[in-house]
Amino acid sequence: VSLPGDPADSAIASVIVNADVSAVNTYDGTQWLSATRNADGTWDTSGGLTSIDSKSAYWVTTSSFAPIEVAIPDRSFTAAPPAIAVVEGWNLLPVNDPGQQAQNTNVAANTYLGAPASATSDAPWIAAVTYDPSTAAYAKVVPGGNVKVGSAYFVYYRADGVIIP
Repeated sequence: VSLPGDPADSAIASVIVNADVSAVNTYDGTQWLSATRNADGTWDTSGGLTSIDSKSAYWVTTSSFAPIEVAIPDRSFTAAPPAIAVVEGWNLLPVNDPGQQAQNTNVAANTYLGAPASATSDAPWIAAVTYDPSTAAYAKVVPGGNVKVGSAYFVYYRADGVIIP
């Protein structure tokens, strides 16, 4: 999953309030970070994940399909656009939208992820995969396809770079 914008309070305990969620993981391109829920309902953040933002994507372990609902303030027109660093290799990326469109809105993959692989592009993506928990299946996204706001994708880049949603 991913958030369409930065939450008003990014602390994991403020964003993930649903008691059915038992673990949250993210991958920053070099390492996995995690947080797990303790028996008393508090979060164990010794795995390095302490906050949730719109620049990261998250793998959420839950026993229900209840939505994650969080307050996301409107972005100011004077705010710099978000920039998400990508590294050569696999990245776990969010699909968010500075315009804060509704979740599940389709966005052109080539526009969001950058130009598809070519010999001349700086940070070309060459493969993208997402997981749909409702069907328990992985789906590949091809150049020319779409990604969805609120979803997360494993994306392979041929070089380091930056995407700006």
